[in-house]
Amino acid sequence: MLYSRAEHLQGSVPEIVIHGKTGFVVDTIDDMAKAVRSIHYINPDDCRNHIKENFSIASMAGKYSQLYQSIVDERTLFHA
Repeated sequence: MLYSRAEHLQGSVPEIVIHGKTGFVVDTIDDMAKAVRSIHYINPDDCRNHIKENFSIASMAGKYSQLYQSIVDERTLFHA
């Protein structure tokens, strides 16, 4: 995957792209051209494993459950 720094600052790129391992985060068109020439260093298995570990149904359900629980806990503190 290739992402520009502008997207990185506004989106979820840090969760998805590990620079140099699962893709490249670049600042300029020239950097993007260099990254494209280096794409052979990206191992598809690393990409697949990163997504499996971080974005599988079980992983996402656990993360949402933790988020919802933290919201409930926070509201409980303020209303106690």
